[in-house]
Amino acid sequence: MIRLLFTNRTLASSLLLAITFTLQTSIAMAAPSQTEETSATREIPDCTFTLVDHVTLAAERAGVIREIRVAEGDRIGNDELVARLASEEASAHLRLARLAAESDIAIRLAEKTQSVAFTELQQAEELNKRRQIYTEFELRRLRLTLDKTILEAQQAEHDRELRTLEEAVAAATLRSFEIRSTFAGTVVQVFRRPGEAVQQGEPIARIVNTGRLKVEGFAPVQQISDFHPGQKVSVVSTDVSPAVVLHGQLRFVDVSVQSVTQEVRIWAEVDNSAGLARPGLSATLRIHLDTPAAVHVSEMQASPETRSRK
Repeated sequence: MIRLLFTNRTLASSLLLAITFTLQTSIAMAAPSQTEETSATREIPDCTFTLVDHVTLAAERAGVIREIRVAEGDRIGNDELVARLASEEASAHLRLARLAAESDIAIRLAEKTQSVAFTELQQAEELNKRRQIYTEFELRRLRLTLDKTILEAQQAEHDRELRTLEEAVAAATLRSFEIRSTFAGTVVQVFRRPGEAVQQGEPIARIVNTGRLKVEGFAPVQQISDFHPGQKVSVVSTDVSPAVVLHGQLRFVDVSVQSVTQEVRIWAEVDNSAGLARPGLSATLRIHLDTPAAVHVSEMQASPETRSRK
């Protein structure tokens, strides 16, 4: 009985030792992978979301605002009319230029005149083959008349091209009275009202697009050698609930260092098409070093030329 009890205790101790050894081995094998994952990512705290696409639309010329077609909060498309200056005179000039460009009367008249001159010369030469009716001087005059009609037809074509260009200039002048959006976005400010006079360059409205955002921060100079434009990034913001996680690419690493803080300005561009983040929110930027841009740099550093120089 005592021997059986001793044997059971020995088996239990052996089993406990085997389980402990297995757990320690698993932990030891998992530890390198955790370290490797951490070493492949760098976190930059205290970053800020800012806009990539934002513009303040201005008047291209001086004038009086005839209409404002947007209000704050409106969604507008690319090249959509935002405002228009008074342009009645420019519209009239465009109509005149268009009528002139569409007219082909001078061309048709020149072609008919050329046809008559050619026929007259041809008949004169045929008659002279039978009997000398036209003198050489008269034939030269007929040839000169034909050449003149040919040049007049060419001049009529040239004049029509000039009128077409004048129409294009008039159309461009009329467009300069319009203020149009340069990309799709949201109107966040309207600075003017219909009836107000504006000078060239004065603001009319401000448009932003939050579909893509810039995440800007400062990284310690010791880590800059690991950062390269094109690396994938993840951005986490806990300023809102639930937390926002966005993805994108590192776009910029400054070439200069802040002398006081010994930090370098960097920023990444992230996709915010779902509208989860807003400009002004703070975030943590996580840069994934094991992305193609980092691999490319590592291969360059490990090239035979580099090793030979070492």
